[in-house]
Amino acid sequence: SEDGKGVRSIASVAVLLQISLLYWFAALPKTHPSWVADNSAINIALHLDYLVKPFGIAFREMFTDQLPLLTWLVFLWEFWGPFFLWFPFDKGQVRTFSLILFAGMHIGFELCFAIGLFPAYCLVILTVLLPGWFWEKLRNRNLPLT
Repeated sequence: SEDGKGVRSIASVAVLLQISLLYWFAALPKTHPSWVADNSAINIALHLDYLVKPFGIAFREMFTDQLPLLTWLVFLWEFWGPFFLWFPFDKGQVRTFSLILFAGMHIGFELCFAIGLFPAYCLVILTVLLPGWFWEKLRNRNLPLT
């Protein structure tokens, strides 16, 4: 990049493409009528007793009316969110905001569903895309990163 701190290479494009494909292929099955016909997929998932955690039960009871909107928003974000990671005129703000939204989605998955380490893996993988200024600020706080 212009400041000499960014990494631009075929490898960095490949990593960004892999992460984008993860979300695009997660959005693809959500085009099925169970998602888009009545937007009931999250409501159905939150009623799967073997999968839902206590927080998920409380969440479905408190936000029953908002679950169709949430279903639609998850689909939209998994499809459109990766495009924001490729934003060409960004100095890191758009990407960082997008990463925060992806992290929030994964934290929500973790709180509501017993799906193993998937949310934790995703959170770790997303750190690869944090811009250089984030790591500079972290380093300047004298945190041991080594």
